[in-house]
Parts: sequence; structure tokens; C-alpha cells
Amino acid sequence: MAQRSSFKLQTYGISGDLLDWFSSYLGHRSQKVMYKDQLSSQLDIFSVVLQGSVLGPLLFLIYVNDIAENMLTMCRLFADDSSLQQSSYNVLDIEQKLNHDLHVLELWSNKWLLKFNSSKTKVIFFSKNEISVMPKLFFNGDRLEFVPVHRHLGLLISESLS
Repeated sequence: MAQRSSFKLQTYGISGDLLDWFSSYLGHRSQKVMYKDQLSSQLDIFSVVLQGSVLGPLLFLIYVNDIAENMLTMCRLFADDSSLQQSSYNVLDIEQKLNHDLHVLELWSNKWLLKFNSSKTKVIFFSKNEISVMPKLFFNGDRLEFVPVHRHLGLLISESLS
């Protein structure tokens, strides 16, 4: 993972001593856990950006910034939340474009070793008209669930937009 992070940093023009510093910061980590009076054995950490660190949000954004390349729909990113949006009068067009982009996300996540939780991935469909057949959307081999209300970034959004 540290090599992947170094590659991403290099694409932003970071090189030399600064790249070496980041590589040192991001790699070769281990941890022990103390519970009551018991200390665990030392384990290597493969997730290199420390959650809660000052540099964490910046490094995460650098790491995921290229996620929307090759997508057909609108991809919105905010910290570790993401959403895909597509508008069309044709439900089949929506299904094809979103399935394409969900597949692009699968490929990206496999390449960069960043997992998405399929069970937390939900679909909300907005339409002025009654839809007789909903699109079939798939992510990581799972058919995605349509919900009437979804919480995104702390905001409750309903399919009626109320």
C-alpha cells in the first residue's frame, strides 16, 4: 500500500526528500494493543494513513482523487462518502451508465486496495412519473437495494424529495 501511495504522490509532483519523508511516514508501521494488563504481540499495519492524523484527510483525498476517471455519471466525493448520480428520461440508460460506473469502481478498488462496503451501498430513485420497472444495479456481485429514504452526509433524502 505504501508503494501505491508513493505512486499517487508522485503524480502530484512530489519527489525527492519530501517523497522519501512521506514514504517513511506511510510505511513500516506496527502496533500493539493493551487491554487491562495484557499486551498483545506486535502486528504489522497495512492500512497506512492513520485515522485521526492531521495529514490523514489530505492523504486520503490524494489517494482517491482519480476515482471518477472513466465514469459516465456524476461522481460526488466528500471525505470517505461517495455517490453516483445520473439523470435521464430512459430508465435503461440510467441502468447501463450506473452499472458501467459501479464496475469502474470495482476495478478501481481492486487496483488500489480500497474496499467499498456493498451492504452500505443503497439506491434512491427520484422521478416525477410512476416507474413500472426499476433499474437492476449491481456492485461487487450484489444487487443493490432501493430505499425510499437515505441518510447522506447527515441529511435525510426521500424519493419524494420531501
